[in-house]
Parts: sequence; structure tokens; C-alpha cells
Amino acid sequence: MKQYASFEKYLEDKYYNDIHRAITGLIFKRGRNNGFYSYTVLDPSYFQVEDIHIKTVSFHSTDGSRIIFNAAVEADVILKGMGKRDYDADIKSPWYTVSFTGYLSDGLNMVTITDVDDYFADKFDKNTTLSKYLIPYLYSEDLEKEAEKFLYKYCRQALNEPMPIPLDELMFNMGLVLYEAPLPDNIFGKTYFAESTVDIFNEEYEVVKQTVEPGTILLNPNIFFMRNIGSRNNTVVHECVHWDRHDKFFEMQKLLNSDLTSLTCGITEQRGLKNNGIEGALQWMEWQANALTPRILLPANTTRKKLKEILLRLHIENSERSDSDIMEEAIEELADFFAVSKFAAKLRAIELGFSQAQGVWNYLNGTYLPSFSFKATALNKDESYIIDIRNACYEANFDISFKANLEKGDFIYVDYMYCINDEKYVEKSADGKCTLTSYARQHVDECCIKFKQKFKIAKTQGDAYYTQCSLCRDIDASSYCECTYIEDEDNQDVVQRAIELKKLKKEGERITGILRSLPMSFSGTLDAHMKRLKKEDGTKMTNLELALRTGLSDRYIQDLRKEEKNVSYETVCAICIGLHLHPKFSNDLIKKSRNDYPLTEEGYFGQFLIEHHYMETLDLCNEKLREMGYKTWGKDL
Repeated sequence: MKQYASFEKYLEDKYYNDIHRAITGLIFKRGRNNGFYSYTVLDPSYFQVEDIHIKTVSFHSTDGSRIIFNAAVEADVILKGMGKRDYDADIKSPWYTVSFTGYLSDGLNMVTITDVDDYFADKFDKNTTLSKYLIPYLYSEDLEKEAEKFLYKYCRQALNEPMPIPLDELMFNMGLVLYEAPLPDNIFGKTYFAESTVDIFNEEYEVVKQTVEPGTILLNPNIFFMRNIGSRNNTVVHECVHWDRHDKFFEMQKLLNSDLTSLTCGITEQRGLKNNGIEGALQWMEWQANALTPRILLPANTTRKKLKEILLRLHIENSERSDSDIMEEAIEELADFFAVSKFAAKLRAIELGFSQAQGVWNYLNGTYLPSFSFKATALNKDESYIIDIRNACYEANFDISFKANLEKGDFIYVDYMYCINDEKYVEKSADGKCTLTSYARQHVDECCIKFKQKFKIAKTQGDAYYTQCSLCRDIDASSYCECTYIEDEDNQDVVQRAIELKKLKKEGERITGILRSLPMSFSGTLDAHMKRLKKEDGTKMTNLELALRTGLSDRYIQDLRKEEKNVSYETVCAICIGLHLHPKFSNDLIKKSRNDYPLTEEGYFGQFLIEHHYMETLDLCNEKLREMGYKTWGKDL
């Protein structure tokens, strides 16, 4: 059987005479009104179509197997008539649009030329226009609508109430038959568009020969769709999508190459991404099936309704549990209900607006990561707190802004996230490894850096992600996720929080060090503070200076530094304010004087002044005490 490199070649070979006659008829009908302008033949009276050349063909779909296609045809037309030297001849190459209808089913049948006219550019209609390989166009914004159209056509009840897709009913409505078969390890499914004899498993799981009809799907029982990403249901629905949307593609390929019988969907580890030619068409079909399958298995409205119902119930039953734990269980329950993988359920939840699902069931380097949560508005599209080791190393070495923050020690790479290096967020696990604290896991947006994700194709890097839908051929593919640091307000807030925490940590260490070095006695502690503190001008703190600040005599202050004396609560508070002691130091000094804040409103107010107004003068503090009707501290100045 003759094979053709393109449909244009096929059409020209099979329908040359019909097209020739149609164009000739139009030219003869128009006569001198054809609009042929020639410097040689001034008044053409004879026309002959010498040859025709089909340049391009555009396609439109209709219901069933009927197609409409328009061929752009260049015609070599010989003109004869009166010219400058009596009777003369010339040749012109006008273009025409020849319109056809036909039925593409086990060949191209009942082909009819419906119109011939001067060439015009075919109008693009995203609802009916087909690619040159007869693949329908599909845009991201139309995915939900197309999935609903599929379900409305084959499984209408799934649009009205939450339910797992009944695969047997779906395949019956589509006229499909399913067999499990011993397919190669890199093939997860195979759809037959023509009769063929194949190996399948019988009920005893023995391999037997079987003649299968068009509309037969073979399923590899040992391989899930996209490996650990999908499930058996994904594979079946994936093949159903091919049968529904891509039957004309196969019929076209069978028309050009009659030996083809099936469409094979296989798993590949590497491939180069092609945009043109048959390989690009295969990838385009595979993208459509991959994109529509989860939207069919998990319809938008019913999935959203079911997940809200699950989350509400779990929150009521487990009010003490963290949001991330509840979301983790909800995704697992959603996956079980719709009979899909947890990963598919998680991705669908994120698509439907449940952004916090990004914090659960994260699988990296062969293990599931602990769940985490964050504000619902924290992440935008294609953003993530998780960054794999390869990307983490790259960002740490080559992103100048992020590298500067890391070199300060403000962040630590822990649990595949860059987190603020503070004990509030990071702790040691039982095996001595660093891990996020429980608080950090519930507030990742507060302490972790987010990154922009971008999937790229590489020849030598990354995990296998894409699948290949091919006519029994392999195309190598490899995909990896590239993560980049984001210079946005959220990350800047986290960086600033890290800087502030670092300052607080240093201040805490300083205060703790001073407290540990202080004597156990009141006099010794007061003396130690006097020796280490300085006045505003940088000179040493003196008894006289403290006396001026508190109204106490310098002699009395000197005695307090040398020996233990009974000292009143008000006097100690005056000394604390006069020295502007940190609240930790003030509370320590008050206790060592064998005093404490009275368990009264006056005592609580005094503690408030010591802890929140210690940098003010004693006069200002006493003014506040008077306003409240309480006893003042020290002596009036």
C-alpha cells in the first residue's frame, strides 16, 4: 500500500483530476472575468490548466467522522489570445481555495468538493478548527469546560453529585472494551483504532491471542500512569480521552500509513521537547490527555463540594489538631473517595483554590515530607517553600542577594526548606538532625523563604515527568524543576524577621551572660551594675550621678554598694529607673533586695513601669504614679 508524507500529497494523488476539473470549470465559467493580467496576452480567450499543486490544507471538525477541509491550490494556467504580436501565450499561477467534505473512518470516504473560489485565508475557530494532524485545539482556560463536556456526553451524573467515575459505565457509553495485557514495562496503555490480533491476559491470567476490534484498550496491570503519580483509573480515563478527542488523528495517520493499528502511551525517562512535526503532535495530544484526565476524574464543582464537606467534618471532630494534619487527612480521604492517587487529589485541590494542600503529601528523594501549613494567600501560582538539594545548592552559590543572607547565618536548610535559623523554628530531632519545630510547620510563611518554580526540559538532568504517546516509537524526555529566589515583599519580611531575631538572640545571650556573672547579694549586684554602666556621654556611672537621678544621697548610695541594708521597694525601683536597667536586671535586683511587686493594682502598675518605661526618667515615672494615686519612688527632685 502506498504511503504518503503528508495529507497534501495524498489529496493531490487521489483527487488530482477532481480538483483539476473544479478549477478548470471555475476558470471557464468566468471567461474573460478571471482577472488574469498579462503584458503578453492583452485579451485572453483561451485558458488551459496545465498543472495544479496543493500547498496547504486546513481542517474543521463536525459531529461524528465527518470533516470539512479547505485546500489552498496553486494552478499553472496557460493563457492564449490577442497580444502585442498578434496571437500570443503566457502562463499564470493563481491560487484557489477548494472546499471539501468527507468522512474519515477506515479511510477517507464520500469526498465531495463543495466549493471553489479565489484563495482566501481560512478563519480560525478554536471550537472547530483542527491542526494539520487533525488534533482539536485546547487552551488552558478551556480545560474545565472541555472536561465537563466529556462527562456530560458519557457520564452525566458525575456532574451533579460527588462520586467516583464508574469506569465500566463510562467505557460502555463510549463503546470501548478493556483488556489487561502483557505490555512492555515502558508502556502503560494502548488504544486500538483498527482490528488487530494481540496478546492479552485471560481470566486465569494466562497469555492468550485475541483479535480485538477498534475501540479496544489494553492496560498494563504492572504500571500506573506516570508511575507513582497516578493510578489505574488515571490510565483508563487517559486512554478514553485519546479515543474521544484523537480518533481523527489516528485515522489520518492510518490513511497515510495503512500499517498503523494502535496508539501507544508509554513512559519515557528522557526526551527532547518538539513543537513541530509528528513528534510535536504526539506531545500535544499527550498534554491534552494529561490535562483533562484529572479534571474528569475529579470534576470541579463536585470535588470542591466534597473537599469542603470533608474539611468541615474533620475540623469539628478534631478541633485540637493542626490545620496541616487535617488537610493531609482530607486529601487522603478525597483520593480514596474518588479512587485516584493522593498526588492527583492534592494537585486538583490546589487547582480548585485550596492552596494549603501544597503543604501536604510532598514526596521528595524517595520519602514523604512532614506536612506544613501557611496563610491561604501566602503562595502565588508556581511558588513553593520546598526546594530540592540541587536547586538549594545553586541558589546558595549563584543568587547574589540570597547568598548574602545565607552567609550571615540567618537561614538554615532544613526539611527541604530555607528556614530562619532560630530555636523558635528549628530544633534537634532524636537522631540529632535539625528539623522544623511544630510551631514552624504551622507557620511556614512566617519563617521560610519561598521560591518560584519553573519546569524545564534537560537532556541529562532531572526526574522523569513527561509521558510519551507514540505510534510504537520512543522519544527521550527529561524534566526538572528550576527554583529561583523571589525578591518580593513576603520574602523581604522573612529576611527582616531573621535579622531581628538574630539581634534578639544576641541581646538575649548578652543579658543571660550578665545575669550569670552577677553576685548573689543586693549590694554586690548594685555595685556590679554601677561599674559596668556608663552615662550618656560615655563616662563612668558615679554615685553622684545616680543621686541626681533618684533624689537619694550619694553617701546612701555608696553604703548600699558596700554592705547589705534593708532597702524599701520604692527605693529599689527608683534605682532601677535611675540606672535604666533592663527589666531582667531590675527584677533580679528587686528580688535580691528581699522585695517584690505587691499583689495589688499598685504593684502591677509598678511592674508595668519597670518593664515598659525603664528608659524614661524617674520624674516621668513618678508623674504617672501620681496620676494613678500611687506612692512615688525615691525622693522628689
